[in-house]
Amino acid sequence: MHPLAILRSVKHTFWPGFNNSFHPYVIRVPALAVATGCLLLVQVAGYVDGRTGDTLGIAQNITEDELLRQTNRQRRDVGLRPLREDRRLAAAARDKAEHMLQRGYWSHYGPEGTTPWSFIKNHDYDYQYAGENLAKGFQTSSGVTDGWLNSPGHRENLLGGEYQHIGIAAADGYLNGEQTTVVVAMYGSTRPPNGGAPIRPSDNGMVLPATQTYSPAEPLSVVRTMPPAAQLGAAVALMLGVVYLAQHVTLRRKHLLWDAHVHPRPVLQSMLLVGIVVVLIQTSYGAVG
Repeated sequence: MHPLAILRSVKHTFWPGFNNSFHPYVIRVPALAVATGCLLLVQVAGYVDGRTGDTLGIAQNITEDELLRQTNRQRRDVGLRPLREDRRLAAAARDKAEHMLQRGYWSHYGPEGTTPWSFIKNHDYDYQYAGENLAKGFQTSSGVTDGWLNSPGHRENLLGGEYQHIGIAAADGYLNGEQTTVVVAMYGSTRPPNGGAPIRPSDNGMVLPATQTYSPAEPLSVVRTMPPAAQLGAAVALMLGVVYLAQHVTLRRKHLLWDAHVHPRPVLQSMLLVGIVVVLIQTSYGAVG
């Protein structure tokens, strides 16, 4: 096909004009049916386990191995040595995750004042430096990692040059009445022989990062933490919204009469698409602590 013919086809598909009756093909019923089906598949894909067919409110794509791989990739990118997985820290992280789910809290400190460092000490890890990152509500390992990187305090732990080891646990369960996946990452460096008291945390406890929630109230911060499929769905919905508005502006400028069958009200339909985007973001948010 001639390049000019291709350009004309693209223009008729996405831009209102005389040759497409000011109704771009991409916002006609067949194309909208395909787009809507794809957006619904995006939603289902985030919650259906492909192995069992069970619909779940927890993430199926968060694994400790992938979180470790992504952590060390980020560290290598900034010239830091990779962290070695430590079974004691991993056991401490697992205990902390189960402790939060069993007692129904999501915080560095438990309702009884339990500190993160008590879990580490229970597994005989003699630390000189120690830190903890938490996450919940994300659908993918990359969402967790991006959530930590986008928060200065959590980024400092993930990219801490003083750390040697890491232990990660991802646990599924109910938290505050919602089924979710909680992630705990314990960072540490062992104390050398006769190395004195731990440098961090101090006896009074380390100042830990404040909780940061990624929600529709901060849409730009959410985008990086959304699964790739949801990002694609949101982009498609926004693109269709732009085409609708372009049609609306073009018809008004040309003073053309509305035909409800040929030119459905684009503003209302674009609002529907924006609503779909909001739903995609709402179901993709998470929080780090």
